Amino acid sequence: MTSRGLFYLKFWLLLMSVLLSSCDRPYQDRLKVGANHWVGYFPLYLAESEGLLAKSNTQLLEYSSSVDVIRALKNRVINAAALTLDEAMTLADTGYPLRIILVADISDGADIIVARQSIKTVAELKGKRVGVENTAVGGFMLSRALSLNGLSSTDITVVPTSIDNHIQHLRQGDIDAVVTFASELRHLQGYPVTKIFDSSAIPNEIVDVLVVNAEWQDEAQLVALAKSWFKSWHSWQEGKVNRELLAQQLGLSESELLEVLSTLKMGDIQVNQSFLNQSPPSLYLSIQRLQDLMLEEHLLSSKLSANAAFIIDPSIYKKASQ
Repeated sequence: MTSRGLFYLKFWLLLMSVLLSSCDRPYQDRLKVGANHWVGYFPLYLAESEGLLAKSNTQLLEYSSSVDVIRALKNRVINAAALTLDEAMTLADTGYPLRIILVADISDGADIIVARQSIKTVAELKGKRVGVENTAVGGFMLSRALSLNGLSSTDITVVPTSIDNHIQHLRQGDIDAVVTFASELRHLQGYPVTKIFDSSAIPNEIVDVLVVNAEWQDEAQLVALAKSWFKSWHSWQEGKVNRELLAQQLGLSESELLEVLSTLKMGDIQVNQSFLNQSPPSLYLSIQRLQDLMLEEHLLSSKLSANAAFIIDPSIYKKASQ
């Protein structure tokens, strides 16, 4: 090959390398957010469909369960996620470095306990079989309901029951009551049950949050994500959202979507201000209650106050709300 030909070959190889690098960089720098189809996370889905996330080089990845979301975080497939508070705490307990940057929603009736129709109150659960998912939130919900009604876990038989089949167990008579979600009531239509407790009796205690890998450096993208969240919620309030289409995306009918949303306090600017804009943030109170139960049930190895991987960062919501 002539020296001229060798020069051009090197030139084109260098040019292709630069072009490929520039094409790959946006993908590498893309903030990838994971979420399951919980109604409380719908502002993420709205922000994605309206193109708000794409404007800040952010992508929403949808998962069928929170287990898949957590796995994706651990495997570095995603950088941020919407999780229940106990899921975030469990993740931090493994050493995963995370920051809580936003309160997504607060359960205000979305978590419930339903029982066979003959059982009218929580007090009547004494001696009965109660199904509960093996999660901190499920255990916390049951524990609070029992303690507020003069009972403890020793007064009942706790039956570990997965979310996939707990309604089936109740219908079959395997259990007398179950800790579940308001969104699951549609599977009990025609079956005689009584709702004997819900999370509105324990306000501000069951919380979902938006977390990000603490090693993520691009703060502007996080602020843009929070702004997209607030803007999507505002669009909903202004009636500018195709509710039927959103409901389909979440696997619900429009009426079911509205019913579940009525049991949530969405994480708007005011909610985040009340939970994060204090020193220390009042979110710590929710964490402390949950932590006590999780330590007792051996769901945490140590107190998170001693865990440098677990950070509450109010700066993102503050900048997004300006």
